[in-house]
Amino acid sequence: MQTFKRKLVIAVLALVFSPAALAAGEYAGGQWAMMNYDLNGSSGSADMTVAVARYGMNWRPNVDFEARFGLGLADDTVGLVTVDTNYILGAYVVGRLPAGNNVTVYGMLGITRSDLSVNITGLGSADDSGTDISYGFGLDYQVNQKWAANLEYMFYADTDGGELTALSLGASYSF
Repeated sequence: MQTFKRKLVIAVLALVFSPAALAAGEYAGGQWAMMNYDLNGSSGSADMTVAVARYGMNWRPNVDFEARFGLGLADDTVGLVTVDTNYILGAYVVGRLPAGNNVTVYGMLGITRSDLSVNITGLGSADDSGTDISYGFGLDYQVNQKWAANLEYMFYADTDGGELTALSLGASYSF
């Protein structure tokens, strides 16, 4: 599986930095994400708040490449376990489909590196980090020619300690 992940990262980077991609349009934006960490072996899940920065390039009509970096803003405690998102970092291919006036639906596939801090009261703390295949879907509402708002669900990673997903609300600016 590690070989597949490395090949996927190399392929995405090669396409992102190809001459065709570098000549295409670009966008940048941010998201407020409610990150959910479903704890393995437990009946609980932690809900953290994460700020996510996005940068994307249009590669072909309806196909973008996007990079993301997110930092945790608020942790959550479930019983004796406190979870905090240190960071997420990822690269994705985004397929878009116009769905009506000013609305576009999209699907994403890529790879994410996540790093979480897990603290168990009385036992200490540890990092739960990993790299995993990620996927998601969402919709963009084009406010005007430059600005869009979006709503998205993303499966970021399945780490040793649990599954990391997010429901996000954000905006992007095309330049």
